[in-house]
Amino acid sequence: MSDGDAVLFAEPGARWRAVAYGPLLCLLVLVLELVTSSPAHWFALIFCGALIAAFVALQVVAGRRHVSVELTESTLRQGAETLPLTGVAAVLPERDENSWNDEDWESARALGELSGVPRRRKGIGLRLRDGGLVQAWARDHRGLRTALTEVLGSDGAGVLESDGTGALRPDGSEVLRSDGAGVLGPDGAGVLGPDGAGVLGPDGAGVLGPDGAGVLGPDGAGVLRSDGAEVPRGDGTEVPRAEGAEERHGENGADG
Repeated sequence: MSDGDAVLFAEPGARWRAVAYGPLLCLLVLVLELVTSSPAHWFALIFCGALIAAFVALQVVAGRRHVSVELTESTLRQGAETLPLTGVAAVLPERDENSWNDEDWESARALGELSGVPRRRKGIGLRLRDGGLVQAWARDHRGLRTALTEVLGSDGAGVLESDGTGALRPDGSEVLRSDGAGVLGPDGAGVLGPDGAGVLGPDGAGVLGPDGAGVLGPDGAGVLRSDGAEVPRGDGTEVPRAEGAEERHGENGADG
């Protein structure tokens, strides 16, 4: 965890107070023996209490190492594995309990060094920015899902809804749909598709691709590249602008 990162969600995996349960039970038996004037089994009860405490302590150490969860503003730790949130593209929807089909993420690798999702925990599907799928998990899986959704939204990553559409970032722009197509932000500006091509704004003007090349508006007029040249058609000829479109598209090109 980086310095200054706040812990947004945490599960310890096991609590140290469990170590005291065995010795306390043995102490209770000893007190009952003394109160009832029965022979006190000092050695046996002390030995049993220490043995139980040692065994439970090993379980607590293992639980805190392998099934603990900690989410901060920059990382998600699952057991001994830490996943930077910059590598997470989206939190996938919960499985539809009425569906007979398994979701793709349910067969994905579970985070951590265990072979699968730990017992008494439930998986949460995550889509990585490289296109892969993994499962996060927690006992309070809904609490972890809520915290992940909030932190991924705050750093600009999208959270997919059940219909596959992207949710809004805090700056008002929308993220890509699950099918990879670009969508419009609420301010009317288009966002880029994964292939670098822009989508049209509601005013019919195209937006620039990352290489400075524009896309065509519905009136057949091209928008300007960053160097001021117009976008050519597929056959290499320049696209004629509609009358009065030069100023409009030039402004849109500069905005891109």
